[in-house]
Amino acid sequence: MADIVQFFDRPCCGPSAASNLADFLRDRVGEGVAVEYHNLNSSGTEPVSVPSSVIGHLSSQGALPVMAVNGQIVAAGSMPNLMDALDLATGRAEAPAGTLTLTLAPGSSGCC
Repeated sequence: MADIVQFFDRPCCGPSAASNLADFLRDRVGEGVAVEYHNLNSSGTEPVSVPSSVIGHLSSQGALPVMAVNGQIVAAGSMPNLMDALDLATGRAEAPAGTLTLTLAPGSSGCC
C-alpha cells in the first residue's frame, strides 16, 4: 500500500482534474495513505516534500499534472482514470515501468 500520493499541477482554467482525483482518493484510500494536492500557481506557507523524481521532471520542462506514489511518478501530462488511480494508491496495481507523458505542440501553452 502507498504511504503518500502527491499531485502537482498548475491549473489555468477551471477545476483541475488532478485536484478532483486527489479529492476522490482522499475519500477512498483510508487512513494509512496521505493524499496531497499542490497547486504550483499558489505560494503556500507550509513546507512541501517534493520527490527528486518530480524535481527532475519539472526541471526538464516535463508536462503537468504529475501524480507520484511514494516518490515515483506514475502519471504526467494526464491523469489515470479513477479506478486505476485508486489501484495505484492502494497497492493493488504496480506503477507502470515507464511514465506516459503528453507533449504539447510547439507554441501551445496547454491552457484554455
